[in-house]
Amino acid sequence: MRKLFLSIVLLTTLVHLKAQQNPVTPLFHGTQFGWNPGMTASWNYLEANATYIQQFAGFDQAPNQISLGIQYPFESLNMGVGLQLLRDETGPLQQTGVHLAYAYHIPLGYNHRLSVGISARIS
Repeated sequence: MRKLFLSIVLLTTLVHLKAQQNPVTPLFHGTQFGWNPGMTASWNYLEANATYIQQFAGFDQAPNQISLGIQYPFESLNMGVGLQLLRDETGPLQQTGVHLAYAYHIPLGYNHRLSVGISARIS
């Protein structure tokens, strides 16, 4: 029984150690369309942003992420498009990617709309 418990603890620890090597992407860190393409250009103006995240400052090979994004609404066509460039480094691992998003906005009345979106990501 003791060996079984020790094996479960060891396997659980190994799974968590591997999971720590995945890119860290905070939810809604400036480009909501990265998580929900229906949010692409949900406002009636051009939106651009840049984000830099540095974790564990002062440590060698600490995780960091750079993100550049832009969204533009085509109000007369009831749609919006977005582009996001990503660069993520975690120790020896690196990931670079491009994310494209499109949303169609269905007007429902004063300042309300229903949006349907689609996105593609290449990394």
